[in-house]
Amino acid sequence: MGAGYTGLYIASKLLENNHKVLVIESEPGLTHEKYYSGINGNKVRISKRFWHYVDDLGLNIIDEDEYGFWVRPLDVIVLLASKVISLGGEIIVDSIIEPTYKIMDDRIIIIGASVRSVEDEGGLDKFYILTRGIIDTSPSAIIVNNLIDRLKLGIPIQGAGPQIPGSDDVIGKTTWIFPGILVAGLAAIYTNAGYIPFPDIGPLFGSGYRAVELFVKGYPKNPEDFYSFPSII
Repeated sequence: MGAGYTGLYIASKLLENNHKVLVIESEPGLTHEKYYSGINGNKVRISKRFWHYVDDLGLNIIDEDEYGFWVRPLDVIVLLASKVISLGGEIIVDSIIEPTYKIMDDRIIIIGASVRSVEDEGGLDKFYILTRGIIDTSPSAIIVNNLIDRLKLGIPIQGAGPQIPGSDDVIGKTTWIFPGILVAGLAAIYTNAGYIPFPDIGPLFGSGYRAVELFVKGYPKNPEDFYSFPSII
């Protein structure tokens, strides 16, 4: 998972549940997306129905209106990142991962991932990890796209849908894609034309909460319980 709102929230909650967590961030600081652009000084909102995340995380409210509470992105990211580190998690920046897998009973099973620098295109891996699962939270679902390309599945990813402030569509689209790969946050939006809730980050935390529930439970054993790409239904 990346070091954005959803990824860091997931990491902190999994660590609280005694899971080992490694956060991999390819573009630290701010994203290339026009939405949720990292720590570049914008303020973001948490709708009142997501108030419990403000309370749970101890976020500093800088403004309040009829729609919700406004917070600084930098405050949120720093608070979550420090929590991840204090709980024993690891954050590696300027790096990307490529999942490794095996085929069992005609199914793709994720067993690990190689980690390398974003500058070493085609270069040697930094290291290799065994993992119970990978959670893709990247704005363009990089990990899912990588696997689709390598397997030559020919599945077109839908891309993000329209911007609907405060929409909780992302929570419903948080799901297992393959055995061992789960999408959450902006990656869940990107894989199936989900609604972008900008400027609200409450739904991104909601997606993170759902991802933790799914991860702890484990991936489904029945193929029918996985996400189906609209293009191959």
